Amino acid sequence: MILEKITLRHFRNLTRIEFQPHARINWLLGKNGQGKSSVLEAIGYLSSLRSFRHAGHEEVLSHRDPEAEVSCVLSSGGQDSWTTELAVQLVKTDSGRVQRRAFINGKLVPSGTDYLLHKVKAVPYAPAMGFHSVVLDPTHHELIRGEPSLRRTYLDQVVAAEQGSYLQGLQRFQKLHLQRNALLKQVAEMQGRVDEAYLAVLTDQWMDEACKLVHERMKWLDRLQLEVPVFLNAIAKDQRPLSVIYRSSWQSVKQNSFKNNNDLIEVHFSGQGQVPSIQTLKAELSEALRCVQARERYLGRALVGPQRDDWGFGVLGAQGTRTSLASVGSQGEVRSTLIALKLGEIKLYRQTSGLRPLLLLDDFSSELDQERRETLLRLLGDTDMQVFVTATEMGLNDVNGQAHQVFWLLKGELASELKNGR
Repeated sequence: MILEKITLRHFRNLTRIEFQPHARINWLLGKNGQGKSSVLEAIGYLSSLRSFRHAGHEEVLSHRDPEAEVSCVLSSGGQDSWTTELAVQLVKTDSGRVQRRAFINGKLVPSGTDYLLHKVKAVPYAPAMGFHSVVLDPTHHELIRGEPSLRRTYLDQVVAAEQGSYLQGLQRFQKLHLQRNALLKQVAEMQGRVDEAYLAVLTDQWMDEACKLVHERMKWLDRLQLEVPVFLNAIAKDQRPLSVIYRSSWQSVKQNSFKNNNDLIEVHFSGQGQVPSIQTLKAELSEALRCVQARERYLGRALVGPQRDDWGFGVLGAQGTRTSLASVGSQGEVRSTLIALKLGEIKLYRQTSGLRPLLLLDDFSSELDQERRETLLRLLGDTDMQVFVTATEMGLNDVNGQAHQVFWLLKGELASELKNGR
């Protein structure tokens, strides 16, 4: 997929910007605070309907204006080329809340789910667009060192980008999870009589969806493990070998071993063998639920399940022992692993979909040394992807003969090339 034209209006500090990107590498240059990252964030909105900065709709709408819009013309490229127009509007209502509306070829899409599913299936007014963006910010170490919820969200997003069925299953699970928690809360607060038969049926449905999610998560991580060492070797040849680990909230209950990463223990890691079947996972989850049943009813909420699981990278040590990279990894190791993770994500998406994602490379010059910069750009130069890079400056080695275009930003607007820091 290629973005042929982008238009931004009142998005963060961007008053109005319209430009036609290069089909390969686009450099967005300027001093800090000029709106470079906001352009990437807006492109990400068109792809995922959310901010990769974890900001709410209210935060990206300029405080001076009641409405913002991001739109683009998306092209498939190739001999059977087609174009699709996408637009996302953010409108402040009378109550002060910000409402999001998404459009495909001028037609309002009924829901965010329908918009996202359009990545993998056609609708009457447009072909399947396959529009997926991968965001890489070398400073975002929290994906490796931060809260488990960040890693769960990331994992759910990348799997859903490849499989529309995963997104639908995730939504079914979340609905069942809310319903089950509401019943458990009634039990805990003794608010009337609870229909035990209904709770049992709901729990069984909840387990079905939970185990399908975990199964797909493990399968994706198993595929990732094949790619990360390859990219890691290209970026940092001397870095210690890594394994990809899935940590479960229910195995620790079953084994009565409350330790390792907030009661999570390793239940699957790359090289371990075949991913556990859905039937095996369900049997283990059922046993864990039996163990925590009294506590769940007392506390009024679910204590095990995919909503509490985690995953991460383990550093392989002597005699096959593994330690969390988040705990012992240096800044350089974490940074290189993050880059390898994102390059792996790109390759897995292309393997599954056969489509080219966009790469949004933010804050390129802040933390990467010259060697990592040159290696990363060389890897990107060997692909046919469209790339958007933000930086405060660009050296001759960064260009390295690659097809590119430079855009300068100044105070939220496109500017002619800046000289002497002006």
